[in-house]
Order: sequence, then structure tokens, then C-alpha cells
Amino acid sequence: MNPGEQISDTPPQQKRRRRTLMAASLLIVSIAAWWCWPRGDARFVGNFRSSTTGASWSFSSNGLLRLQQPARVDLMRWQFIDGILVVGTPVDSPRYWVKDRFVDLFQSLTGVLLVWGTGQEKYRVRFRSPDEIELDAGGEKHILVRD
Repeated sequence: MNPGEQISDTPPQQKRRRRTLMAASLLIVSIAAWWCWPRGDARFVGNFRSSTTGASWSFSSNGLLRLQQPARVDLMRWQFIDGILVVGTPVDSPRYWVKDRFVDLFQSLTGVLLVWGTGQEKYRVRFRSPDEIELDAGGEKHILVRD
């Protein structure tokens, strides 16, 4: 035995099997994460301004929406399903509880007010042109014009 070698308690066969199992698990988790990762509809991705309220809507391709209003900034998830734009997280989902705890912790540590998607809103969508989108939330309408 050389002076730099260490004695291992587990035989090499078990180490190889463990490494193979870890690599396979990592591969499966990576594929599942990629498959379930939200992808934004390309028609929405970009910056829009609401002609009715003046708010700035910034849609990212990863499903994150930054809604900047005169008094505050909201960060929330978005997705487009069957002609309906769904913005935010349902209040009864576990994600909402975790997000709420994170926001409380962030505010207590930094003192910065962070509003991060309160509840969920649904808008019926009508594309007027590639640069103009009409959102209807049961009577309340927003006309979004691309910046």
C-alpha cells in the first residue's frame, strides 16, 4: 500500500452502483424540471403599457410578470391557457403559502415592501394586432400596447 492511499470501507462495486444511481436520479429530475418549467407564449413576451391605467406590464419568457403601477411593483407568474391569461398564484396552492412566508421573511430582514402576486386573476384575451392586446376581466378592460 502506498503512503498516499486511503483505505475505503465500501468495495468499488458498491461505489460504482451508487454513482450510477445518483447520475440516473439527477437525469430524471433534470428532465422533469425541464418538462414542467413554464414557457411563456411568444405573443406576450416583451414590455407593454396599459392605455387604460398607464401601468407597465413586462412579460418574461420564463413565466414571470413584472407589473409596475404608479404606487408599487408586483412580481407574479403568468401563463396563457385556451385564450385565458392567468396571472398570479391561486391562494389555496402550497406555492402561495411558501411565497407568502418568503415575502414576510424578506420584509422583516430588509424592511423593503415587496408585493409578489397576491392571488390569481384571469383575463379573456383578444389580440387586436401583434402590438396590441385586449384583456377583459369580467367588465374591467385593459388595452396593452407594446413599448
